[in-house]
Amino acid sequence: MLTLFLFYRVLKNATQASTKEIAPKILIGLTLWLILQAILSALNFYNSNTTLAPPRIFLFGILPTFITILLLFVFKNGRRFIDSLSLKHYTQLHVVRIPVEFVLWWLFLNKCVPELMTFEGRNYDILSGIS
Repeated sequence: MLTLFLFYRVLKNATQASTKEIAPKILIGLTLWLILQAILSALNFYNSNTTLAPPRIFLFGILPTFITILLLFVFKNGRRFIDSLSLKHYTQLHVVRIPVEFVLWWLFLNKCVPELMTFEGRNYDILSGIS
């Protein structure tokens, strides 16, 4: 939810009026995407069958996101949208990495995720948030 709020600030401070017009649609889409992912996770959808190839996380989590990003760069309106975003606010969005890293570390201390996912392992995303 913090990421969504910070992304809203990015859209609100966009330089082009066209971006401000589609901001509510983007926020609705992102909110629905987050709700869908929360439901799938709560239903143990991603962990229920780990023998599938490709894994469900790829098909329903990573692939749609990758396609969306790819389409933004392929179409002229998508590139215009990206160019209109405020770099200052978009950079500030990455502050969300700091609490996420601390949650991952807490989960590691409680033996819920491997150390590899924390900054004690090899995940240095917290440096992006701090810098």
